[in-house]
Amino acid sequence: MLPKGMRIVKADEKDMEYVVSCIRRSIELSVTETERELSDLWMNGILDIGLESIRTKRMDDEVFVLKKADGSNSGSLWLGKSMDQFTCDATGYILGIFLEPDMRREGLGSLLLHFAENWCHENGFLHLTLNVGWRNECARQFYESHGYRIRSEVRRKDLY
Repeated sequence: MLPKGMRIVKADEKDMEYVVSCIRRSIELSVTETERELSDLWMNGILDIGLESIRTKRMDDEVFVLKKADGSNSGSLWLGKSMDQFTCDATGYILGIFLEPDMRREGLGSLLLHFAENWCHENGFLHLTLNVGWRNECARQFYESHGYRIRSEVRRKDLY
């Protein structure tokens, strides 16, 4: 149950600047320091693709914002539909989840995750999938504590 006065609402156009900032900050937590330093070379392209996906519902996207009683934003949740990479079954997919730093460790992330799981049930998905950056240890531990297990690994070798 959300704390008194807080609510999860479907994002509208006026929330998009905030949602994009959440996506940016989430990505920054998941990349190397060098990648962060070079982010001006690639970040805007990633954010443009994400915003276009949200606006066109390319992945049957839905975006939600966690609002405090005063209407200020505390976090966001970006959900979509994907295909399981092994079975090709339709699956719900967390494209982005973010909580403001001062709102963490209060159970709100668990509430957003539960909301996402309910969204999957309502949309007929049997699974919820997500991707988490290896460098984002807090997020990895959070998902592990909620029963999310590693299904595959993406490997990369830096060649420079």
